[in-house]
Amino acid sequence: MKSPMNWVRTTALLAGCLGFLGGNSRADDGAGISVRSDVDSSLVIIDGTIVGKSPVTIDSLRSGLHEVRLLHPDLENWFAPVIIDSVNLLPGEDRDLVYRFDRLYNIRSDPSGAEVLVDGKLVGTTPLFMEARENDSLMTVRKRGFGTSVIDPARAERGVVDVNLEPVTYGGGEPLLIEPAERPVLPLILSGASSILAGGFSAYYKVKADEVYQEYLLTGDPSKLAETRKLDNVAGIALGASQIYLALFSYLLLSQ
Repeated sequence: MKSPMNWVRTTALLAGCLGFLGGNSRADDGAGISVRSDVDSSLVIIDGTIVGKSPVTIDSLRSGLHEVRLLHPDLENWFAPVIIDSVNLLPGEDRDLVYRFDRLYNIRSDPSGAEVLVDGKLVGTTPLFMEARENDSLMTVRKRGFGTSVIDPARAERGVVDVNLEPVTYGGGEPLLIEPAERPVLPLILSGASSILAGGFSAYYKVKADEVYQEYLLTGDPSKLAETRKLDNVAGIALGASQIYLALFSYLLLSQ
């Protein structure tokens, strides 16, 4: 026969076990979620509390709105993104959440200012930050006067891709420095001077036309009116030529 003390201890132990089981069971209006990510062991934080690493299942949440936050396992990587989501759970609902981390590359070259091409298309110049894609293609890094390098972004170390470009050399080992081709400046000078000269002619003949027109108003001589029209026409033609030469000058200047 058990003593009263043993009976009390057994009753207390049984009550504690029942209380533990009851505290971890889902409430009538409770809900649950399963969190998975394309990078396993991501830190999962729900409503500011760390609940584990992905994949993880929590079946003791209250219904309502919750904040779900995932941290990449490589916490020291500055380019590791953070996923933040808001989830509204209905009473008794079980939700399966799957997340994908967007990767970010930092492409650097020595020297900088190199062009980066993906599938033959220019995407920017180094240093370049760009998001990774589902199927990462090989990237071509090139710079005038230096060799071309082909890189595989999938081999990036913690999101950073460093490329060392070697100078192109002659057979004797001297660096090949490719200078931009010099463009003739004579057309630029001629077009600019022609624009100024035509503008001057336009202003001169316009002034003369105004003077002759004033004489017509004073004398009423029809020949003065005819002369005014001729001078206005010459001034208009000169002004049009000035605009054409100015447009040519601007084009040549910008194409240098």
